[in-house]
Amino acid sequence: MQVVRLQKVVDKVTLLQRNNSGGVTPIILSEKKRRKKKKKSSFGLRGPEAIAERIVDAQRAFADTLADRFRTSRRKKTNGWLVDMGNNLFRATGAGGKKFRLARFPI
Repeated sequence: MQVVRLQKVVDKVTLLQRNNSGGVTPIILSEKKRRKKKKKSSFGLRGPEAIAERIVDAQRAFADTLADRFRTSRRKKTNGWLVDMGNNLFRATGAGGKKFRLARFPI
């Protein structure tokens, strides 16, 4: 059988043939082999990468929570952002801590 060279966009070549009873049967002539995607980081850096990503997510959660509570306090009371600053920081820290939770990492 002759080797068929196809463009990269072609995944499979199928020939449809009629059998004796009149039905159609597919015959696969060529099929592209699927490769696994290569992981983009070294084995030794996967743990630190996961920790760094979780730190960034936790900081984002902290900042978003603090900004929301800041706006709410500012709207409700005169100088409310200053009066509620301690409570808002405490709650935002809790939201960031929930996102991070170092105990999830198998170290």
